[in-house]
Order: sequence, then structure tokens, then C-alpha cells
Amino acid sequence: MLGGDVENSWNAGVTLTLPLFQGGLTRGRVAEAKANLLAVEVQRDTVRQTVLLEVNQSYADLESAKTRISVMESSLQKARESLDLAQGRYQAGVGPSLEVTDAQVAAVQAETDHVQAQYDYQLSVARLLKAMGKAQ
Repeated sequence: MLGGDVENSWNAGVTLTLPLFQGGLTRGRVAEAKANLLAVEVQRDTVRQTVLLEVNQSYADLESAKTRISVMESSLQKARESLDLAQGRYQAGVGPSLEVTDAQVAAVQAETDHVQAQYDYQLSVARLLKAMGKAQ
């Protein structure tokens, strides 16, 4: 303040920094991003192939288990028929008791195999659902 006059003064400034040379930093980052993208795409494709293989294998196992159930049902029926025949022969006095015992063992084994085939089928269903992402 000189002589009673009040002067208002303002001073403002802006600073701007522009890198003129980054030594290829931007290109390097772009190349790195492209490499990362490629790696992720390869990983995605690998996972897809793995899932597809697992689904196909699980489906094949399921079909095999279905066939096995059918075969075991037939074997069980034949084993029961053999047991009935052996018991009839024994009761008629023309067959030994060992034949009945053997037929009983065969019938029990056929029943066990049939139950195992049913279990394998259910397990195959569960594995297929899991492979498809639909596990309960």
C-alpha cells in the first residue's frame, strides 16, 4: 500500500509435463498386454478342451454302465433259472446238493454284480452332471 491506494493483484500458473521420450515404455506395455491376452486365450482353450473331454468320457462311461446293467440283468435272470432247475433236480432226487449250492453261489454273485452295475450307473450319472457343471 502506497499512498493509501489498495492494489489487487493476481498471479496464476499452470504446469504441464509432457514426456517427450519414454524409451519404448508404451510399446513394451502394449506388447506385454498382448502376450497376457494370448496366454489367457490359450488357457481358456485348454480348459474348454479339458471340459469337453471330461464330458465325453463321462457320457461314454454312462453308456457303458447302461449296457452293463442290461447284461447283469440277463445274467441274474439266468442264474435264478439255473438255481430253480438245480433245486428241482435235487428235489426230484436226480441232482446233487452241490449243484444247488453252486447255483446259489452263482445267483448271489449275479445279484451282487447287478447291484454293482446299478451303482456304477448312478456314479456315472453324477460324474456326467458334474462335468457338465450341473452337479447337485
